[in-house]
Order: sequence, then structure tokens, then C-alpha cells
Amino acid sequence: MRGNCGASHNPRFLFSPVMFNAFVDARLKRQCFPPKLPCECPRSMKYKDSTASLDTARKILKVNHAGEFGAINIYRSQIFVSRLLRKDYVPLLESFMEDEKRHMNRFWEEIQRRNGIKCKSYWLCGAGGWFMGFISALLGKSGVMACTWAVESVVVSHLKNQLSYLESRNDLAAYETVQSILEDEENHRDTGRVEGGSALLYGPFRWMISLFTEGVIRFGMR
Repeated sequence: MRGNCGASHNPRFLFSPVMFNAFVDARLKRQCFPPKLPCECPRSMKYKDSTASLDTARKILKVNHAGEFGAINIYRSQIFVSRLLRKDYVPLLESFMEDEKRHMNRFWEEIQRRNGIKCKSYWLCGAGGWFMGFISALLGKSGVMACTWAVESVVVSHLKNQLSYLESRNDLAAYETVQSILEDEENHRDTGRVEGGSALLYGPFRWMISLFTEGVIRFGMR
């Protein structure tokens, strides 16, 4: 044991070609493969058949409808604050909000066709969305875009999992309803990232938003 420990303090061992090459390789890896930004969304749930009276497809539609209501309220509060502090990106937020209104109506039409009602998390999504939007808007444009990127990253991940499940169950109407909003949500996500949401300073904020969004979705799917 003493001999092995003593070898680690041998100058020849410390500055051997092997150790030098390992050091260089580590530096190159850090330069070529930088660490991921802290955010990013938690692992989304996998969808499976429900054991309750309400089938999974109906739950998906209701949760997505509630989520769209939450997104609308995020943009409502962001627009309200941004009009007071900085108006230059209000038109972008208004266009996002119109997309979410259209999405919500699309889900509601399919829910009504199945004689359904609003999700139990509907008002939670609305209140939580307004609060998230308000706080993010106080942080300026980067805060707004960080919120958008975080929320939509979680949403897009769930939508893709939902599509896989609905396709496996041959529920074409629900599948097409979910599919119809995916491109818009991906656009919102990517815009949020490009327009300042990826700033490293907002990593913890993005993480909290992602965690809350994931939690609300899971609560609605219970």
C-alpha cells in the first residue's frame, strides 16, 4: 500500500506522457462537448392505459386543454407587464397567444364531441400560468423567452409521447388533434431559445418552470 501511494507523488509519474495525454484529452472534450445548459426539462412521463373510468385519450385531451389555458394566461400577464416596461416584443407574444387560443378551442371541440368536461387542473393551470408569466416578464425579454423555452420544451416532449400512445391505440381523432398543435409549439420553443431564453443566468429559473409544468401535467393525468 505504501509503495502504491508513494508512486502517486513521484514527479516522473505526474509528468509522464500518459498523464499528459489524459490531461490534453480532457481539455479537448470540455471544448468540443461543453456541458449542457442547466434547465433543461425533466424527463416526461410515459403514457399507458388508464385503470380509472376515464380512458387515457380523454385525459390527454383534457390535460392539453387545461395546459393551453395556462399558456394563454402566461402570455396575457407577459403582455400586460411588457406593455408597461418594454413594448418591442409584445406583437410576438400576441401571436403566440393567438396560437394557444386556437389550440385550446381545438381540444375543447374534441372534448365536447366525447361528452367530456374540463380537467380538474384547469384553474390551477390558469393561475399558475398567470403567475409564471408575470414573474418572467419582470425579468425582461430574456426572462420571458426563458419561460417560453422551458414550458414549451416540456410540452413538446409530452406531445410526442402522447402521439406515440394514441397511434398505438388507433385513436385517429385524438391523434390528429394533438398533431395539429405540435408544429406551433415547437416554433414557440425554438423562438424562446433563440431570442434570449438560453442565457446561462436563467438556468435555475428555466429548471423551476420546467419542474412546475411537468408536475401540473402529471397531476392532471392522475
